[in-house]
Amino acid sequence: MNLLSLYPSEVRQMIKQLLIIEGIIALIIFFIFDWHASLSLILGSLCVICGVLLSAPVAYQNKKNNQPSAIVLKALKAEGIKIVVIVAGLWLVFNFYENIVPFAVIVGLGIAAIFSGLAISKLRHE
Repeated sequence: MNLLSLYPSEVRQMIKQLLIIEGIIALIIFFIFDWHASLSLILGSLCVICGVLLSAPVAYQNKKNNQPSAIVLKALKAEGIKIVVIVAGLWLVFNFYENIVPFAVIVGLGIAAIFSGLAISKLRHE
């Protein structure tokens, strides 16, 4: 069973694009700097990816209720879950990975957050 089949198509496509982009950037960082910077970048982006994966079911639940207040409430719940997961992930990364490169973690986090927002908005307009 494919784990990503549980999510809507735009979330699956966004995760695939994010993994490809982060993999390419991690390889570039690996050749320019070192292994720790590359792993730090991947860990930073994984915090966002895990946040998206855990918040997507909340955001996409019960599409029958199209009232604006229900849609906003679901979006706020999903964003709250995503923020908590990202903060918890970053806490774990900064506390348990000794050879962390903080700038690479922040870059990975930023790239994943920006590209996930761009991917969702682009996919919805197509």
